[in-house]
Amino acid sequence: MSSQKFDIFRCPHCAQQGTGRLSMVKENWLGCVDCGRNYPIVKEIPVLMPDEGDKWSKVSANELPDMDYYDRFSGAVDS
Repeated sequence: MSSQKFDIFRCPHCAQQGTGRLSMVKENWLGCVDCGRNYPIVKEIPVLMPDEGDKWSKVSANELPDMDYYDRFSGAVDS
């Protein structure tokens, strides 16, 4: 998935300060360059909700769940 699609989106925690640039950190995940919060992309739609960013704050890319095992209401689903 191209990160260019998401250039208009900003981290909801940082956007008020005029920052919050997001970049692809893993397939189907955007990360805030400024604060380290991560946001999932579910069915090509970024889930830019503050509680999602808080849940995945400063989690390294290799620890973020794959979308096959992701449930936004509970985090990662046990396989």
